[in-house]
Amino acid sequence: IRRKIANGELNLSEIRSKRFLNGKPPSGGKTKWFEYKDIKVQGTFELRTCKILDELQKLGEIKNWEYTNDRFKYVRKNEREHFYLIDFKVFNHDGSFYYLEIKGYQRENDELKWRTVRDLGYQLDVWFLDDIQTYEKDLNINGPIV
Repeated sequence: IRRKIANGELNLSEIRSKRFLNGKPPSGGKTKWFEYKDIKVQGTFELRTCKILDELQKLGEIKNWEYTNDRFKYVRKNEREHFYLIDFKVFNHDGSFYYLEIKGYQRENDELKWRTVRDLGYQLDVWFLDDIQTYEKDLNINGPIV
């Protein structure tokens, strides 16, 4: 595979897309992975969000949540298909749900990904660091010491 990548026959995006199509969970990336209960999350922001969601569930604000493998196909400006893997799925007491994306910063293709999900009729909330910190403060949760 490395030779094919070096020769330009395959790129990492194509490899990841094929893995996603086959249902393989995500891995890699530049952000460190952490264990939270029985799941593996990417980065301290996602880890902190797990704690927030657990607290919201304990308080009865939400019914449940999961770290999701839900992925959506979208087309970038280069007209190639890519897959967007959303971080969390949050379930309400009325049977509805919404997606939750956790971001350190916004990248060029993020708006396109988010619009794709919303255009399909799904609710998608996006949290950045200030959102996480606000929830931690309001819920009296200390961020992780990593």
